Amino acid sequence: MQVPLTVSFHGIPVSEPVRAACWKEAEKLERWFERITSCHVTASLPHRHRRSAQPFDLRVRLTIPGHEIVVDRSKRQFHGVEKPELIVRETFDEVRRQLQDRSAMLRGDVKLHATDGQDGRGGAPA
Repeated sequence: MQVPLTVSFHGIPVSEPVRAACWKEAEKLERWFERITSCHVTASLPHRHRRSAQPFDLRVRLTIPGHEIVVDRSKRQFHGVEKPELIVRETFDEVRRQLQDRSAMLRGDVKLHATDGQDGRGGAPA
């Protein structure tokens, strides 16, 4: 990464296990896709009006040349999950899926389908 990973905690105590899990997952991503420019992770306190065992919400913002991937995982998506490392892993799994999709598009492995009367090349039908 051109900019080192940053992990921020808002409204919750700093958690070294969460920070370590984020570094581990970010390193896996970087081994798979070398063109990552930056990655910022924010762990924050879930809204208080709902009861949940989840200790925090997680947001990952990853940038690659010409594109940004943002994944927000809230307590609604992790209902009943108590292990912080699992929350981090599942969130980075979604980042990985989006990065794989973007990588496939960059390689030209994804077919673009014609929509709304277009011929698939960006023009009107012949």
